Amino acid sequence: MEQSYRSTITIYKNILEQFNPALEKLIYLGNKYLRAFHALSEAADVYFTAIQKIGEQALQSSTSQVLGEILIQMSDTQMHLNRNLEVVVSILDISLRTGRCRREL
Repeated sequence: MEQSYRSTITIYKNILEQFNPALEKLIYLGNKYLRAFHALSEAADVYFTAIQKIGEQALQSSTSQVLGEILIQMSDTQMHLNRNLEVVVSILDISLRTGRCRREL
């Protein structure tokens, strides 16, 4: 019985030693992904704010009003989508960190 117990503990230790580095790497990569996503999100906000300003300037011209309206509408839509995506990623991150995803599955 004692030998069986030791063998089982040894097997569990081996599994954990192999599993933990992979899990740590997964967490590390997830954190890197979040940082990259937030950087991309900030860059997108700056870009679409600039597009919106160009659209506002185009509205001042009688020949470019339609273009201005399109640029403003495009910018508003993209910024709205970007904010929604940020919320989804934030909720997913919180859910993964708190373990709620496992309970809901």
